[in-house]
Amino acid sequence: MVLFALGACGHQDPGTGPVGKPPVPAQPVPEQDRTPVPAAQLAPGSPQAWTQDGGSVLVVKGKEGGCSREHPDAVVQDRGQVKVVLVEEQPDPAKICTMDIRYPPFAVRLDEPLDKRQVVVQTHQVKVPNR
Repeated sequence: MVLFALGACGHQDPGTGPVGKPPVPAQPVPEQDRTPVPAAQLAPGSPQAWTQDGGSVLVVKGKEGGCSREHPDAVVQDRGQVKVVLVEEQPDPAKICTMDIRYPPFAVRLDEPLDKRQVVVQTHQVKVPNR
């Protein structure tokens, strides 16, 4: 049931959460081998992002910590922008967790190179049963 609920996040109705298709994951290369996305192409509030593989892979920086985990859930692409929706899974009920913060890179394959399109990163939080 949990897998079904989490997998459905990328296919929700417009008023209830992310809309888009599931991302095609890629392996992020080391940061020094990526090309930074210019700040002018990042939507306000979006984290740092890079491209790799000739612009056909977008790498965005996530944020997770303690008991929460994040993963890319949906990618919406058009001629003007690429939107990546990250889902942050938080345990329910809450439990005692460490206070560490991690910034994992998430790489997703694009339908076509990023070029001059704007990058929008959104986070959607979901509660998941304690494991």
